[in-house]
Amino acid sequence: MPFPDPFRAGLTLLALVTLAACDSDPAPEPDTIPIISDAFQTDFEAASSDADLFPRDGTGWTGRQQQPEANRVELSTARSRSGTQSMRFVAVPTGAAGTSKADLVLERLDLGEGDRAWFEFWAYLVGGSDAQNLFVWDLEAPATCTDEQACPSTGSGALCPAPGRRLYLSGPQGTSWASDLGKWCRGDVFRASTGTLRPDQWTRIRIFINLSSEASGQFRVWQDDALVLDATGLTLPRAEARYTRLQLGITANGSETATHELFIDDVVVAVTDPGW
Repeated sequence: MPFPDPFRAGLTLLALVTLAACDSDPAPEPDTIPIISDAFQTDFEAASSDADLFPRDGTGWTGRQQQPEANRVELSTARSRSGTQSMRFVAVPTGAAGTSKADLVLERLDLGEGDRAWFEFWAYLVGGSDAQNLFVWDLEAPATCTDEQACPSTGSGALCPAPGRRLYLSGPQGTSWASDLGKWCRGDVFRASTGTLRPDQWTRIRIFINLSSEASGQFRVWQDDALVLDATGLTLPRAEARYTRLQLGITANGSETATHELFIDDVVVAVTDPGW
């Protein structure tokens, strides 16, 4: 899917952006971050401040992206799906400085060929603007780079940083879901025939992925109780690639004109079947 030049340029800039928590947050010690062996879940109720999201023992989120500084990634009591608070993400339009991003980062995964994973979260998109190319969920393989041998059609590897499957709103005004194998030269764009983030109401999103670097991979998305995307194809860039990073929130605001505000609550990441 083509993007505006500033959006594509931002993908290269992303390689230079730290994925650790902001300077004011205590970043987890790298050698203490536990890999998720069953499930990770949070309703954000236990956190009394943003710093509580990133415990030093690595048992929570491991960072956030807030680019440019005008963007916001913060706990909020303005809206909640359950309890009294959720996470609020605000991303200004993408511009010459690079892709606009406001998301939480979870670097506690170790998923490869043949593995399966399940993801659930509730999202509330504040309405009023065109949501086309609003990316909300990314799986990334940071150690896998695009190069001329792996992806000869892309040339010198300008799309190198962390390829992986992404979920975003597509179509005019962002009226349907889509998933691409971002920052990679192979893999179809999976498109839903129905479903979107309805503005100004909570929507439950569930994702199932079966990882394959061949055509046998599976990718499914449920909106509330309806299966809106059921696709088969490449879900992993290379057989040796490992997905170690999840980004959730506004992982990219593809708009050059619209600021977006998104709330996320009740997040589940599972590597064993949750029994949906």
